[in-house]
Amino acid sequence: MRMDQEEGAEGYEDEHKGKGKQRAVAQGAPRGGGVDDYNNDDNRTVVRPVVERTKVAIKKHRVSSKPTFVDAKGNERVTAREEWKKVPGGYQLMGRNNVYFTKHFP
Repeated sequence: MRMDQEEGAEGYEDEHKGKGKQRAVAQGAPRGGGVDDYNNDDNRTVVRPVVERTKVAIKKHRVSSKPTFVDAKGNERVTAREEWKKVPGGYQLMGRNNVYFTKHFP
């Protein structure tokens, strides 16, 4: 009986060998399944995420009299005029994840 079971198992393996995803890839079908997946290198568009400017008020620190502002996380940050870039309508500071904007610098 054991011999019959092994023969049946071999017959099953031979019957289904080479079918499925590997066979489709070997025949040249696109992997992603999309029509334009293989020809998308011609038109690449780089899309930057939309970043909203966070409006801040710059104040002088009471003790050190250095300019400070409150960042997006609520922390008070010490800054300098040289870090800020002059833009139409005010000043802008580029952070890692946020863009800060103020109308006037003290």
